[in-house]
Amino acid sequence: MRFALSTVKSLIYALAVSATYYFYGYEQNKSYGYGQIQIDSDYLMCFSFAVFFGALLFWKTYRKPSDYFLLLYGMIIVIPYALLHDIQGGGAKIGLVAIVTPFLGVLCLCKLKLELPHIGVFSEAGMAGAILLLSVLVVSLLLLSPPNSASFSLVDSYHRRLESRELYGSGTVLAYAASIVMNGLLPLMAFWGVLKKRVVFILVSVLVYVSFYYVYGVKAPVMYMVFAGVYACVLKLNDGQAKFFNNIYYGFLLLFTFAWLEFWFFDYSYSEDYIIRRVFYVGSYLVGVYVCALGTADTSLLSGLLASKPASMYIGEDFLGHLGLNANTNTFLYFFLQFGIFGYFFAILLVGAVMIILNSLRFRGEVYLFISLMFGVLILEQSVTTVLVSSGIGGLIVLFYFSRQSKND
Repeated sequence: MRFALSTVKSLIYALAVSATYYFYGYEQNKSYGYGQIQIDSDYLMCFSFAVFFGALLFWKTYRKPSDYFLLLYGMIIVIPYALLHDIQGGGAKIGLVAIVTPFLGVLCLCKLKLELPHIGVFSEAGMAGAILLLSVLVVSLLLLSPPNSASFSLVDSYHRRLESRELYGSGTVLAYAASIVMNGLLPLMAFWGVLKKRVVFILVSVLVYVSFYYVYGVKAPVMYMVFAGVYACVLKLNDGQAKFFNNIYYGFLLLFTFAWLEFWFFDYSYSEDYIIRRVFYVGSYLVGVYVCALGTADTSLLSGLLASKPASMYIGEDFLGHLGLNANTNTFLYFFLQFGIFGYFFAILLVGAVMIILNSLRFRGEVYLFISLMFGVLILEQSVTTVLVSSGIGGLIVLFYFSRQSKND
């Protein structure tokens, strides 16, 4: 009975993803070169695979921090690519093997257990305060020398991003600090503020984000912050973590339902254009692009990309032909293209190792649950080394490992 219910849930989810693109998404995005779904025998096989995979995904009971990655990777990477691979038109079977293998690898690795000693040196509350001050300092330095295009305009946000990248550099201390604050510390402050009822953390995180949007034109951090705040609210409930896992599915389903209502009444959907397109369409398109790039003369299956540039920039500039485009995808395909087959399996081992560590720390405080969630979200579209270093997740794991909760907390 339980597996039958999970199969129904999977079928509904698959229909929501595929039908939204087929009836609305294609017309809205064909100007980007996206293809329409071709309903033939091959597609029906992929659709059946997506439903079967989803049935197993929704049948599993989720409790551990590593489960965040497994559930989100399955719902955002595996199932959508099986349904939307025609957007790019590449080989669906090869692509599915390339994205399902990491799922199975991490799933097996996370069955391992690790015992880590508890070393409490710093106060967790004091560390959170230091993070707040660091965030304010970084954004203040950026505002001292903003780019000429700095504004709150939505239309030229991409131009601001390019200009800021040139102004602050890509490997400078300030650029790294800004990336860490945007991707790691802002969501953490929002989470901490809601969980501990510290209004100052919420207000500062909002003000810092507004400043980053003014300078960089970035939109993703605000989604991470809202997600972090909602997660903190759910964790405060009785058996909150289990409730959060159960409601991820219904949250996505609600998003698609809202998009259909927008299309029905306004013939346009903000949620489809700004969230569904970015998460599902672009993600599936780039998986196909990376798989196709693996077969070009510029790459070697053993050693990876032969060009002397990051894989994401090679895909954006050389493969897709858009100057300055940083086309990221999930960490496993990024490592496959950048470093070859050995890099691909290294990424699986590294992600599995981080998950094992976070699983072992999960009973020491809610912050580890949040770090696990952010890690699982970020590696869906970034290199794992970028997530650990540039997004600050690795630093947060180390810092909070040496922290202790105060009596007030």
